[in-house]
Amino acid sequence: VTVTRGGNIVEMFNTAQGRLLITGEPGSGKTILLYKLADYLDTQAVDDSDAPVPLVVNLSGWTPGSTFRDWLIS
Repeated sequence: VTVTRGGNIVEMFNTAQGRLLITGEPGSGKTILLYKLADYLDTQAVDDSDAPVPLVVNLSGWTPGSTFRDWLIS
């Protein structure tokens, strides 16, 4: 899904069937979009116990050689 500035992040996420990669130039609002989506998904998880709980992590701390699962747990 390619979206231009001003698109609705929740609609984009739903259109992409729950898989979304946010890219853009520095300062273009990627982090804001991510947190808006996480806030929406958090609200969904509070209202629906079967809904997944969003988790935002900084992947720059993940080092090659460790599994993502182990890194996330640590």
